[in-house]
Amino acid sequence: MRPAAAALLLGLLFGAAGAARADVLYLKDGSALKGLVVEDHEDRIVFSQEQGEREIFRDQIDEIFYDDPEWNYLYLGNQAARLGEMESAKRFFRKALQLKPGFVEAKDALGWLGDLQGKAIAGEALSKDPLRALEAGWRIRVTGDSDGYPVVSQVTPGENGAHTGLQAGDRLIAVWGHSLKYLSLGEAARRLWGIEGTPLKATIGRRLRLPAKSAGGGVWPGLGFEMVPQGLTIREVAEEGAAARAGFQAGDRVTALQERPTRYLPLKEAEQLLRERPDQEQVLEVHRDLILKRSKEEGK
Repeated sequence: MRPAAAALLLGLLFGAAGAARADVLYLKDGSALKGLVVEDHEDRIVFSQEQGEREIFRDQIDEIFYDDPEWNYLYLGNQAARLGEMESAKRFFRKALQLKPGFVEAKDALGWLGDLQGKAIAGEALSKDPLRALEAGWRIRVTGDSDGYPVVSQVTPGENGAHTGLQAGDRLIAVWGHSLKYLSLGEAARRLWGIEGTPLKATIGRRLRLPAKSAGGGVWPGLGFEMVPQGLTIREVAEEGAAARAGFQAGDRVTALQERPTRYLPLKEAEQLLRERPDQEQVLEVHRDLILKRSKEEGK
């Protein structure tokens, strides 16, 4: 997923000066499309073109060639992993990191690969009912939502679930950077659960409310934005500011501001939108990465 690329490059992609800067999608019907892959899910991608976004299912796709070479190696690694060729996948992921040191998606892919290999070794020792295992281990219950994501519907106070940083209402967006959208609840739980004591990088979606300036609470709004490869991101949060009291954290990626998606929203426009209504509560949707530790009960 490359939301920042969408925000920064979309204006160039379809103009004469930037016509060559595009991902190319080769379909099984022989056609080819140019645009940007902005979402990558298990069974489909979301492809952005001049006329808008469209979902394209993987069974319609022959190959994808990305404009950025490191993304091509990431794609090849994911393809290899799906075929069970783990050593080839590892080489592709490492090549992506070599081309772009600090490439978050490649680092996540290596974590995901290690997780898959660990589960394969554990085999029969792992729970056959991952939804029940999550409830027993993290003390959480998971349901689905209308957008296709699993949602934490309940966290038992004072138990392991509360210590993970998860809250009721959180959407479970991804595990090791791999989307959980459109998966069955059982499959999503299977990707969350695993070997006792092993770490897991989970991305959650959370709605946060920034109170009106008149409500007090210190410096308002008390946060600053920046645009990074992962999208519109909170750069800093003032310790005594309204944003800190509302639960915002530096590193949160803002996906919607006042119900407006930020994928194609320029940085200056986002900053203006946040500050133009100081007398009203602001609702922001954020994605946040959590490093979770699997508990003993979860793996039984």
